[in-house]
Amino acid sequence: MATQPRKPWRVATMTNGRPRSTDHATPSKAYARVTKLRREIQAGCWDVSSITVHAWYDSKWNLYEDGLEKV
Repeated sequence: MATQPRKPWRVATMTNGRPRSTDHATPSKAYARVTKLRREIQAGCWDVSSITVHAWYDSKWNLYEDGLEKV
């Protein structure tokens, strides 16, 4: 059985063709990251093709929200 991570919320992106992720302690911190990414995308800082939010439950990462696509 997998151990629950200290930061059970994950924001995953596909950036410049590569998967990347950051882990967060709370949903509000994860969504703050999504908001920051959207601002950076609008400013042309990143070539992000997708943003998804995952939550840890049932001993694995599960998709929590999909479709947070590039603005």
